[in-house]
Amino acid sequence: MRRIDELAAIPWPGQLGIIVRTLSKSPPSTRAVTLSAPRLAKEFGTTEDAIRAALDRLDGVKL
Repeated sequence: MRRIDELAAIPWPGQLGIIVRTLSKSPPSTRAVTLSAPRLAKEFGTTEDAIRAALDRLDGVKL
């Protein structure tokens, strides 16, 4: 993923850093990933609002 370093550089709520580390192992041809915020919040011990706040720090992310 082209901008994985930017994703890895921000603090993630709960245990979401695990997802970023997993995404960094994606093939170089990966252009986009779609995940469910409600499911991530539940599985990784955070809230949808905290996920949105983290993503809002990234330039160019469309929510």
